Amino acid sequence: MSTLAGYKATGGYSQTTVPGYYDGDPGTALFNNPVALTMDATGNIYVADYKNNAIRKVTPAGVVSTYAGGIYFPAMLGNPTGVVLDARGNMFISEASGRIIEITANKVLYVLAGAAKSSGYVNGVGAAARFNNPQSLTLDGQGNLYVADFNNNVIRKITIAVQ
Repeated sequence: MSTLAGYKATGGYSQTTVPGYYDGDPGTALFNNPVALTMDATGNIYVADYKNNAIRKVTPAGVVSTYAGGIYFPAMLGNPTGVVLDARGNMFISEASGRIIEITANKVLYVLAGAAKSSGYVNGVGAAARFNNPQSLTLDGQGNLYVADFNNNVIRKITIAVQ
C-alpha cells in the first residue's frame, strides 16, 4: 500500500485542517473528498473530486492537475460523484445535483442528461430527464452509459449518440 498523490489531513478523514485543493507534485497535491476514479489508456487516473467541484488528472508519476471545473468554476461541475471514459476518450461525469455531463475527446463539455438542482425521476431526452443524486457510472460494450440513481434506487440507461 502506498500513496500515489495527495496529502493526508492531520485531522483524519474530514480534511478540516487542509483546504483540499492544490495541483502539483504527489506530496503537495490536495483533494477534498475524492469519490470516484477512472483510468485512460496511457495510465492517467481521473478523480471525481466532490467538494472541489472538479475532475482532477493524476499522471502515473502522481502529478495532479485540474482537468475540468474546480473551485474557481463551481458552476461548470457541481459535486461530481462518478466518472468514466469510453474507448474514444470521451468522459462522462455524474453530479450529485442531477446532471450527467459529457466532455468529448476534443474537450467540449455539454450536459448529456438531467438538470442541475432539479431532482426527480423522469425518463426522457437531454434536460427533460431527471435524476435524484446520480452516483456511479459504467459503460457497456455498445457504448451505453449506466447510472446508479441513488435516491431513486434504480439503475438508469442512457443511449449515447456517437459524437
